[in-house]
Amino acid sequence: MCNKSCGNRFIPCWARSEYFDPACVWHDKYYREGIDRKKADGIFLMDMLEIHEYRGGSEFRKLHAYFYYYMVRAFGWTTYGKE
Repeated sequence: MCNKSCGNRFIPCWARSEYFDPACVWHDKYYREGIDRKKADGIFLMDMLEIHEYRGGSEFRKLHAYFYYYMVRAFGWTTYGKE
């Protein structure tokens, strides 16, 4: 199931993951608060990698984290700083 509260319309549901929802929720909060976008995206990646490490995830999950990060870097401008 896709958490529609995380991300935006440019990041497809299949690219998201409940696995990384905690990082996503914080990342969206940073965007709403207007924290520097590049900094917020970097924190997002680090949070996802910490979740991956804590859960002992597979290499596929790690690649997914990087893919998700690059999607956010490419399309995050569409929702940055908006409620």
